[in-house]
Amino acid sequence: MGVIERKTKTTVAVVRALFTLPESERHGFGIALASKCRAGTVYKILDRLMEEGWLTFRWEPNANEKNPPRKVFSFTEKGGREASAFLRGLDPVVFPDTAAAPEQTQPVPQGGTT
Repeated sequence: MGVIERKTKTTVAVVRALFTLPESERHGFGIALASKCRAGTVYKILDRLMEEGWLTFRWEPNANEKNPPRKVFSFTEKGGREASAFLRGLDPVVFPDTAAAPEQTQPVPQGGTT
């Protein structure tokens, strides 16, 4: 289980992003944005997750016809179970879930709204 042994901040961020993004946004760039990780790093992690059988992908036409189709990733049955266990097994002190922490949200600018 090479993926589970690699509990790095970027791997955790990518797995969390895969769980939180809607299916239509689970393309590499969307995952990179949601995880706040560099795209090159994200694609390496996605490759490892596919090698472990956690992910599969389908080709989706790009909205801009000038751009090539893109891969949209989803968990396999095995991957969903193992990724969920992977996240449950994290030490919250080492890997805090910043999305759930209200103090991590952006402040509202003075005189404005978000």
